[in-house]
Amino acid sequence: MTEREAFEAWWRDYYILPADWKPDFDIGEVADMFAAHQAATLAERARVAKRCAEIVTDWQVPVGNSDAGVLASQWTLDELRGVRAMILAEFPEAK
Repeated sequence: MTEREAFEAWWRDYYILPADWKPDFDIGEVADMFAAHQAATLAERARVAKRCAEIVTDWQVPVGNSDAGVLASQWTLDELRGVRAMILAEFPEAK
């Protein structure tokens, strides 16, 4: 099944149209607009996820000069790495 056929089937199901329904407009043009919108949405999703991962990666945590501060810094860094891994697992296109 082509992308256009899949879109036409979705259109019929969504609007509860009879199987023999024929559009009075170019459904291919609508399908092309739908595909372009879907591609733009996925690109924006990837851009946002990548930026989130960058923010987490570059986050600076002020800790002072004490041993406790260094330990807290390491714990925070470990947690931020975990958050970054979760973002990239959820949005693999952002890698």
